[in-house]
Amino acid sequence: MPGLLGEAGDISSSALTARLKELGEAGLVTHDGGYDLTDHGSSLLDLMAPLDAWAKEWSTTH
Repeated sequence: MPGLLGEAGDISSSALTARLKELGEAGLVTHDGGYDLTDHGSSLLDLMAPLDAWAKEWSTTH
């Protein structure tokens, strides 16, 4: 998990592990030697993309 931890920003390894476990229990990620989005996780990411774009734009103007 060192690579994923480095990409996750300012989060402890125990907090990251807990979040990944929750995401796995929710059916959003799988863990088979690495972490991957499930089909449900991928569709959620697609749905959240417009909100992410809006938030980024909003944060530059406020």
